[in-house]
Amino acid sequence: MRGFGLLPAATGPAPYRLDLADIIPDVVRNMRKAGGMSLHMIGDTGGVLNPVPQELVAAGMVSDAAIAGPHGTPAFCYHLGDVVYFDGEASQYYPQFRNY
Repeated sequence: MRGFGLLPAATGPAPYRLDLADIIPDVVRNMRKAGGMSLHMIGDTGGVLNPVPQELVAAGMVSDAAIAGPHGTPAFCYHLGDVVYFDGEASQYYPQFRNY
């Protein structure tokens, strides 16, 4: 097993924040105009033994992305983590994580 590597340098002082306007300025501009933003937030997406629950969530997200709510369609997906199990071994990443 490989050891942990060094983390990249921080982009600013703690507490660490990422301003969405720095990476998706058009989306933030539209959000301010609409008074809110729609997004998908997911986590724990690794399929250990049975991918069906994750596939159902992915299908729901695809369906949801086609329907504009009061703040439009989801602007992006924020993944909370936990995508690979069994000690996070690199060889287990692709068999456990699907990109829909």
